[in-house]
Amino acid sequence: MGASPTSRRRPARGLGPPPPPLLLLLLLPLLGPPAVHGDCGVPTRLTSAQLKEQFRGQQTFSHGAQVSYECRPGYYNPLRKPFNITCLEDNEWSSISDFCERRSCTNPGTPSHGRVDIPVDVKFGSEIYYTCEEGYKLIGSPISTCELSEGKVGWSEAVPDCETIYCLPPPNIAHGMSSAGDQASYAYGSAVTYKCEPSPRGSDKYSLIGNSTISCTLNSQNEGAWSSEPPRCEEPSKPPASLPPDVIDKIKKPEVAHGQVFHLFPVVKKGENITIECNAGYTLKGSSQIQYLGGGKWNPDIPTCNFSVVIIIILAGIFLFSAFGLVFFLYQFYNKRKGTYITDECLKEKTGLNYFVPNEDA
Repeated sequence: MGASPTSRRRPARGLGPPPPPLLLLLLLPLLGPPAVHGDCGVPTRLTSAQLKEQFRGQQTFSHGAQVSYECRPGYYNPLRKPFNITCLEDNEWSSISDFCERRSCTNPGTPSHGRVDIPVDVKFGSEIYYTCEEGYKLIGSPISTCELSEGKVGWSEAVPDCETIYCLPPPNIAHGMSSAGDQASYAYGSAVTYKCEPSPRGSDKYSLIGNSTISCTLNSQNEGAWSSEPPRCEEPSKPPASLPPDVIDKIKKPEVAHGQVFHLFPVVKKGENITIECNAGYTLKGSSQIQYLGGGKWNPDIPTCNFSVVIIIILAGIFLFSAFGLVFFLYQFYNKRKGTYITDECLKEKTGLNYFVPNEDA
């Protein structure tokens, strides 16, 4: 017997016909790539080397895969052989170290009248410093770096120049002349000497006041400047007729009561200093060192030596203590005399003159 139509096996509800192959092909991109196990990640990054172009951008590598490195710009391979690493079974890359070295820049050169300081070396990334000798000014950059330019290494700055520092012409002085010529400037180290012109007849001779020679030196801004102000030419002034010449600019060493004045000579010249110290028991009121200004004036004024308050207190204490001791001594002496008198009176009563002995025979 044949099976009835109702007893035939029906497909389960919810299950449609199998998807056509075209539909599977459309879903594959959404499902993603199949899981890969046991692969290595991005290779080790080196400071001086990088992966060759064909290996860059790849994120995973299978076991046994090899990648090659090449030196970065500014570095080179001294061994001239390829460097590769391999993806191992433990999902790690084989070890490798930096095999590239920094390239060297050419000799930097030394400026005339200057020097170059190289703290480390002249290789890629290093800095050097330029300085000039004293009396010369640096024109250019004092620092230069070994850097990369158009695939090659070279210095970032040109070698600077060291130019001579000059001073302006020295000033002229009244009633005097100098050895300076008509130059527009004077090089560092140049010297100029001054002297006074002859005095007119009937007048005093001109005297040079100040340094007779000045030289071209440097100021705090490293610029040319003369070592000092030029001297002056002046007539010596005559002292008044009423005063002898030897007392105009000097004075007898002063005396300070209860103190001592220290100076090498018995007279003090204008501008010289003296030192004052007080005797024991006295206190200095004023400055211990003063300067003679001339004309009988001192800066500051001559100090005084005053009796010390401490000494007064000590002497007062000694006096009071002595007075107290004297009073105490007199008091003790008086009491001692008084006691002796009483004793003598008592003994006096017992002497043969005053003591009556009754006559037992009577």
